[in-house]
Amino acid sequence: MNRNMKNVLIGFCIALSVTQSTSPITLLYNMKIRRVFSGARQILEQQNKPIWVFTTVPVVFTRKHHFCETAPLVDIHEKRLVVGSVFDLRCALSKNSWFEITTAVANEQARAKGVSENPVLPVCSHLSRTGMDDVILAAGYHLYPTEDMQLDFYVITGFPTHTIVSRDDALGAFVGTRFFSLGTGGEFSYSFIQQDKRSLISILQARYLHFFSRSWDPVLPCGSTIQPGDIVDLLGAIRYREKTEIFETGYNPTFFLNQAATTPAAGKIRSDNFVLHGVYLSYAHVFLGRAHPLVLGAGFSFNGSTFLDARAYVGWIDFSIVF
Repeated sequence: MNRNMKNVLIGFCIALSVTQSTSPITLLYNMKIRRVFSGARQILEQQNKPIWVFTTVPVVFTRKHHFCETAPLVDIHEKRLVVGSVFDLRCALSKNSWFEITTAVANEQARAKGVSENPVLPVCSHLSRTGMDDVILAAGYHLYPTEDMQLDFYVITGFPTHTIVSRDDALGAFVGTRFFSLGTGGEFSYSFIQQDKRSLISILQARYLHFFSRSWDPVLPCGSTIQPGDIVDLLGAIRYREKTEIFETGYNPTFFLNQAATTPAAGKIRSDNFVLHGVYLSYAHVFLGRAHPLVLGAGFSFNGSTFLDARAYVGWIDFSIVF
């Protein structure tokens, strides 16, 4: 295989694997898990004073996908397993404003098997890393047009705690994204029922995230860059509360856009835009009547895409304490 063809293949495969890492693998950006962080403030009686909520979310994530190209030959099956915990500290400054900081500690493992003419993607490998994930900052503002309606607008930004790229990252970044991010989002919710004993709320969310390009040496040739592109998330959910029992279910499509890799020899190699479909179900119980109310919950989600034949499963439990 000539050098130009190798660079095309390397750029194509790395662009796909790395951009998959920016949201489905890095659980800090997962909208379904982030629903946990806003729950305590919405469930508890609202007071116009600062409230601090600390949340820990032990998570197990597994994903499979399949790289397949006929010319040149690439046929790689990859499996990921992430076990760790997400930590979030949120401050509701008032009835209208809030900010939060989120990070995680996790062990991530990747297994790859298959056939490839490209030496960068091995025929058989098992890689593992343990460490701290990115640090995510977010801040938002609530509006209440009516008693039954709520609007929430926010900004979100991510800072990688790991910036060095190793050859292990040929299959996608391990424990973190390696990228800076900046985005914005909004939420609309409407209460069909709002009583002391029960409530029924519909929720619509939209979020846009941009991940900034960077070099990807030594995985790609010197002078090459990865363009992780943009992510657009939509989420529709229904939340039902019966006294202190809360159930929520929803659908979350994630759109991956403008992904590419650039090498000196091959120029820019673009990846196809694609969508990852996700559904989830969560449960929480609120323990009131104490100095520091508690929220205990659990959730599960399934995500899939025909692109790369990807399948992912996420299970979590969550614990929140209100100060």
